[in-house]
Amino acid sequence: MTVNYPVLLGEIYPKTRRFRPKLPHCLFYLTFIDRAEVETSYWSHHANTPEVNTWTGPAYELVCMAHIPQIKHALRVDGISTLNYSWRSKTSTPAAQIDIVIERADKIVNICDVKYSQSAYELDKDEYDKIPNRKNAFVKETGLRHTPWITMITTEGIATGKYSQMVQSQVTLDDLFKE
Repeated sequence: MTVNYPVLLGEIYPKTRRFRPKLPHCLFYLTFIDRAEVETSYWSHHANTPEVNTWTGPAYELVCMAHIPQIKHALRVDGISTLNYSWRSKTSTPAAQIDIVIERADKIVNICDVKYSQSAYELDKDEYDKIPNRKNAFVKETGLRHTPWITMITTEGIATGKYSQMVQSQVTLDDLFKE
């Protein structure tokens, strides 16, 4: 029997030749384990290093992708038919990317931005400016006729601040693991 590992571990996007693992443990393995000897005290010595901090964002995004039903439940749209996917711009400059799109039968689209943070995520001016650009690129390139809602999926929620009013709905890590 021949095993096609990319199907099990992830996908290769033909146009960009980018590989995206499907499972969080595959991303972990490819980032930290699949190397020459890793020191036995690696985690105690590298807990807050840029390498580990860089890994947590994509890993959290994969966890969120694996918990779409829980995200829909937290948004109270689990009874609505949806189409769920990630999106990447083909024409906008700079290139726009949306982590999770939840296209709903009630003519609303949740444009979800996934952010890992060890405390409540604070939306700064730079991110505040990027969100409308992503939304506008998505609407323009897809011809969207639904109402777009900005949704943040974070570990600890959104900190109330100068730019937090842009977020119309939010989901937290706790929402992903509620029973």
